[in-house]
Amino acid sequence: MDEKKKIEKFAKWLREDMQRRKDLFRKKGVPDIRLYNAQSEQRLPYFKIVVDNFETVREDMQELEEDFIQWAREGNSLGIQFILSVSRANGIRPNLLSSCPIRLSHYMVDQSEFYTIFSGSGKRTVEAIAGRALLKTAELETVQIFLPFKADSVTEQIEKLRRD
Repeated sequence: MDEKKKIEKFAKWLREDMQRRKDLFRKKGVPDIRLYNAQSEQRLPYFKIVVDNFETVREDMQELEEDFIQWAREGNSLGIQFILSVSRANGIRPNLLSSCPIRLSHYMVDQSEFYTIFSGSGKRTVEAIAGRALLKTAELETVQIFLPFKADSVTEQIEKLRRD
């Protein structure tokens, strides 16, 4: 099965599952998965759907871009979140980006792209340090994804982090 057919099959499954969840919520009279699971014996799972190199999907299957916008907008309340990776800020249209509440960006040569990714939330950038990134959930903060050095113990790692 080629990649396009796999994506089409996945899109069909996702549409059906989202509709099934909406119907279940409507029957229970609840607006989201958190309340549904609190009131139901049959709990629904949360899904994290990862699409690596989203701009390739966007270029190859332009007809799905509007679906992704709708899925991202409706998905959070249904317990479905998307993690989309792109190599440049304009790899995701603004109306899709606005439906992605959690954002992460590593160092980029064009520092102005941070402004686009984080919707103007402060004019911060990331230093060119391996593993350093900006993460926005409720607030924008600098995070270290992995340690850029080896250490023999947790204590040694913490000491090196404090020095660096």
